[in-house]
Amino acid sequence: MFPKKFIDCRVPLSLVDEKNSGFSSRRFRARDCVSGVAQGLEQALCEHVVYDEDGQLLTATFMDYAMPRAVDMPFVKFETEPVPSTANIMGMKGCGEAGTVGAMAAVANAVQDALWDRGVTQADMPFTPHRVWQMLNDAPKAAE
Repeated sequence: MFPKKFIDCRVPLSLVDEKNSGFSSRRFRARDCVSGVAQGLEQALCEHVVYDEDGQLLTATFMDYAMPRAVDMPFVKFETEPVPSTANIMGMKGCGEAGTVGAMAAVANAVQDALWDRGVTQADMPFTPHRVWQMLNDAPKAAE
């Protein structure tokens, strides 16, 4: 399996509309937002850079640094209500960040909500299985 990011990076090349001499913007936006969601989930659940005591990077390869694959990603439904930008004559806007930021916030809120009753009052990313386990073990026991 190829990492999701690399699959999505190649997709826009196939979206060229020869008749209109441009991109099929709806399909391009959908791919951009879906890959943004994948990147947000990656950052919230996997991304963890580790250095040793001398400052040597220990997570320098994809063998050491977790990166989700397409098979790890949930289905993402994309809907849009196009509203052209008034800030430029083409009416264009960026859209990939919306998926990234929204995904991180959704995961962070879900994890914090799930851990709150177990005494974890602050949950910080990344939410790797080991870090969540540590949060649970380090938390004061919640009153029953």
